[in-house]
Amino acid sequence: MKVLVVSPNTKLFPDPVYPIGASYITTACRNAGHEVEAFDYNFKADPKADLAALLRTFAPDVVGISIRNVDNALKGESVSFFPVIRDLVAHVRSNCDATIILGGSGYSLFPVEFLDYTGADHGVVGSGEEAMVQFLRDLEAGTAVKRVINSSKPDKDVAHTVPDRGFFDFEKYYGIGGLLGVQSQRGCTFNCSYCTYPNLEGRMLVPRQPGVVVDEIEGLIRDFKARHFFFVDSVFNHKESHVFAICDEIIRRGLSIKWSAYVRPRFKDPDLIPTMKAAGCKSIELGTDSLAEPTMKSMNKAFTVDDVFRFSEKCSQSGILFCQNLIFGAPGETRDTVETSIRNVLATEPTAVLGMLGIRIYPNTMIADYLVESGYLKDQGEIGLEPIFYVDEAVKDWIADYLVDLESRNKLFIFPGLTTPKNPFGRRLLRLLTRQGLLWEAVRYRTMGPRLKARIIKRTRGLLGMR
Repeated sequence: MKVLVVSPNTKLFPDPVYPIGASYITTACRNAGHEVEAFDYNFKADPKADLAALLRTFAPDVVGISIRNVDNALKGESVSFFPVIRDLVAHVRSNCDATIILGGSGYSLFPVEFLDYTGADHGVVGSGEEAMVQFLRDLEAGTAVKRVINSSKPDKDVAHTVPDRGFFDFEKYYGIGGLLGVQSQRGCTFNCSYCTYPNLEGRMLVPRQPGVVVDEIEGLIRDFKARHFFFVDSVFNHKESHVFAICDEIIRRGLSIKWSAYVRPRFKDPDLIPTMKAAGCKSIELGTDSLAEPTMKSMNKAFTVDDVFRFSEKCSQSGILFCQNLIFGAPGETRDTVETSIRNVLATEPTAVLGMLGIRIYPNTMIADYLVESGYLKDQGEIGLEPIFYVDEAVKDWIADYLVDLESRNKLFIFPGLTTPKNPFGRRLLRLLTRQGLLWEAVRYRTMGPRLKARIIKRTRGLLGMR
């Protein structure tokens, strides 16, 4: 069959994200013998016109739409992506007679709602490689196909699969975004109160073979000259043995790379972080969420304040940059927990602090159950097309102003949705300063002395063609 996979994401801030999920689907469909094309809405002046032309010339039998997010998850500046997908489905309908199937992490959170709202024909919930290939097989044979196809367990074949990056514009994603995502495992064994990863990827870990992961990295170095990577696993250090195996393979092959990852701020083996550094780890994002024990408990975090201090100290000793990710407003949050968390996070001496106000509520999570039980929500059916954010009553009237003021006084803090980046330290300039890597790594330039800052501003303004 002729299959077109569409990535509709056009968000470039803080960086464009390579559609790795869609690349796994295109690779699986091609490997199953189908004729496959891909279309990316990013980096196009008129994507609707370009897509219409491709739909008419390629004439696909099936159009798959990969949905990464349902909204931007920012309480202060919330933007829903549901209308974007509805308009895309209508645009496909007006240009071809293909069967339309939705998938991806965003779709999987609201499968029925997406189909009802957009008018698409089918959808795949969870990991989609095996499910998509089976769907095409059934469709070709004329076998009845479910409207919503559940694939809640991670596909075992992913452990051996290397996605073909040629379906999407790798060079632009790497050149503009500064790094490239690589997945080393799927699944999540933790149970943070707000998190959807266990529902999306399953509660059983499915690791890729370390040799296959490093083969993929080595191939990207060879084919695209890439040197900066990000492990997109929900938690890279679920198992320390997995991290050691990948790091040892990178070191054994002598690969000169820089990489980052989402990491849980707790370790058992004291050699873990130095080994990561030796294998090229430049920076990490810590899923800390809070550094006040009562709030950590309410979010069901599987580590302590002392764990975070030990982990942060080890990062500093090893020369690894790290960002503390915080969420404010969880159940039980008070002025005391807010101030304790901020005081503790500053004591860890991070490179940057990325803070979010409010918890975005998704169905089938611990916090959704809690909000129904407490009467905040009538039932989980209230969680639908319009984003719902929870901020505890004890802090909701003052915390937004408090956090905005905090960022104005301490440049380590960034609060997306509450504060807007100001020139000259906007996104383009920060990307020039960091060149490759995570954008928050440039936060350290915000705290430098005025003379050095002035020289860098002058130089980067010249590079940007600014006066």
